[in-house]
Amino acid sequence: MSPIRVLLVTADSTIEHSVITAVEQTSDMIIAAQAATGPGALQVCEATHPDMVILDADQTGLKLAEITRAIRQNHPQTKILVCAHTPAQLDTVLKAGAHSYLLNNTLPEDLVAALHSTHAGKTVISLDIIHHLLGFPDNSSQNFHS
Repeated sequence: MSPIRVLLVTADSTIEHSVITAVEQTSDMIIAAQAATGPGALQVCEATHPDMVILDADQTGLKLAEITRAIRQNHPQTKILVCAHTPAQLDTVLKAGAHSYLLNNTLPEDLVAALHSTHAGKTVISLDIIHHLLGFPDNSSQNFHS
């Protein structure tokens, strides 16, 4: 089986390094392409047809919902995972077609698990976001449950 091809969209070198390191630890995923902005992501997506796109919500250069909608419209089979510092855009991007939403502090092994789940068609939302939405105290020790 061919590896899951991931397009990483971020201009943040820390996030870039973390995601690349996490993906490199797997045997079934590769970073097939990278872009630093939303418009760049749309161009690269057209050229490479990735299986998944990881969008850094804080670095896209366009409204995140617009990018998400454009990718979903032109590449409906492509799964989209959004990473952000806050849950502020959660509702908007899920309605626009994103499949999953994680906080940037997600542990590498939880990111990989979320990528696999998202690729399999499941929606993944950081546990910290769920706690926030439900009014629970901060619990950043664990971000993902499958």
